[in-house]
Amino acid sequence: MLKHFRPMSARAKDGSMGCKQVEEFLERQCSRPSALLPAPLRRHIRDCGRCAELYNFFRGLVSPEQEVPRQLLHQILRTVLRSLRPVSPLPPTGVIAAELLAVVLLLSLAAVGLLGAGAMGAMTLHQLAAVTAILGLGAAALGVSLGWQMVPGSYARIRPPVCVIAFIGGFLGVLALLFPWQRTEASQFVALGLRCSAFGLLVAIPAAMLVGLVVRRGVVLSPGTAGVTVGLLGGLVGATALGFFNKLLEATHLILWHGATLVVSAAGGFVAARKR
Repeated sequence: MLKHFRPMSARAKDGSMGCKQVEEFLERQCSRPSALLPAPLRRHIRDCGRCAELYNFFRGLVSPEQEVPRQLLHQILRTVLRSLRPVSPLPPTGVIAAELLAVVLLLSLAAVGLLGAGAMGAMTLHQLAAVTAILGLGAAALGVSLGWQMVPGSYARIRPPVCVIAFIGGFLGVLALLFPWQRTEASQFVALGLRCSAFGLLVAIPAAMLVGLVVRRGVVLSPGTAGVTVGLLGGLVGATALGFFNKLLEATHLILWHGATLVVSAAGGFVAARKR
């Protein structure tokens, strides 16, 4: 900043204070340039136009006219105090994660109970175990991630985007590896797929809203990231309901249409959170 005001000479020939000493003094005392201004510097500033300009510039930075009026400060304080409300302390992150996991589990059981579990009999044991495991692990990881996001300052051992990408990738990977790839007539493929996605989203939306009610108890500093996680948990409930209901166990159908339930739910959660 001072280079724009730097004069040509540094010290007067008679050994008195010069321009360089004024710069050094103001650099050390820029918060209050007039507080300890020695008499030799005052004399130099009076005689040097450039130093006078520099000194007046620094005085303007701390000019009393720029201070907030005391009456305005009291008004702000009264407004803030009136808005304060007592709150209950948040439980530990592990308790929050357990609550979220319990909500997701109960909603998944309710959805499967309403739609039915006809696909369980059509899946092999290892298919059923793998799908159940990836859904359970995903719910636990996303629940813990949301617990960290609800409490500012929490140490997130795994960043939320990593949890989101890992779950979606793991879910689609299980479907691609364990279920057969078969050709389906295009019209039937689209018709059944759209119906599956619609059912999945009908389950995912209210599930995400209920999860969001739990998350509102915390203080979320990144609404977009939290919205994606909440939406994905809702989509997980929808995907769980579809996974145990739908008897069409073909990899392309499962990856595209059941996976769409997760992706669309996550995107919807992001959009909804950003609009709040």
